[in-house]
Amino acid sequence: MVFLPQVPSADQVEAFYRGYGHFKDYVPTRLSWFQTRARAQSDPYLKILNDTGGLRGKSLLEIGCSFGNFLRSAKFKGAQVAGVELDQAALRHLDELGIPAVPRMEESGGLRDVVCAFQVIEHLHQPGAFVQTMAERLVDDGRLLLALPNGGEWEEAGPSWIGFRVDLEHFNYFNARTLSLLLAQHHLYVEHMWTHAQPFLQRQRDVQSRAKRGFGLHVVDKILNGRWRPGLAPDSSAGKFVLTVLARKTAAAQPRD
Repeated sequence: MVFLPQVPSADQVEAFYRGYGHFKDYVPTRLSWFQTRARAQSDPYLKILNDTGGLRGKSLLEIGCSFGNFLRSAKFKGAQVAGVELDQAALRHLDELGIPAVPRMEESGGLRDVVCAFQVIEHLHQPGAFVQTMAERLVDDGRLLLALPNGGEWEEAGPSWIGFRVDLEHFNYFNARTLSLLLAQHHLYVEHMWTHAQPFLQRQRDVQSRAKRGFGLHVVDKILNGRWRPGLAPDSSAGKFVLTVLARKTAAAQPRD
């Protein structure tokens, strides 16, 4: 595990993430039934969950759900969905979509069959406490699906690893072993793991171009110039920048007489 020695206070971090969507230029998307179906059919995380126990009728909680794209796809697949999200604009949008969401995990209600957190744990002061809370939200034999930057690449590349420049708000980086050790402390045992995808490093000129030209023209420019990266590539041979782990909760060992 690699971590930054100096980070902002917990209150500063929470205040920052209340407006994170604006900072990252995230915007809500309005999808037709056909677009939602297409996303649900192609989403690799949904395929993982379908192949390891299914989704229909399962309760699913996503931590850091943003504007709810994944939750809408999971709901289309028959899951009973809910989210946790600090961003205020995202919470308002989720309410419009009829997706229950709260700003803190402690407010998220009862136990779930599935808990997901994509690109979240690396942003946190206390990843151990985060894992513990997720474990507490899972039923026995429940599934935890995590995706995060693959700190194992740092072991190969050293201090110049591109991952340190992708998002400056990352506080820690796990490799497969250190993440597995952390999960095991909370009775979460890894069943499958994947490395995939290439990093996308946004340049300042891209930010300036987006601000000057507007979102729509900026996207067109990226497509025409071959710089469009539509998210997670399902082909694991495309890279190894992202580490995705599926873990399952086991019952705590009972003390012997």
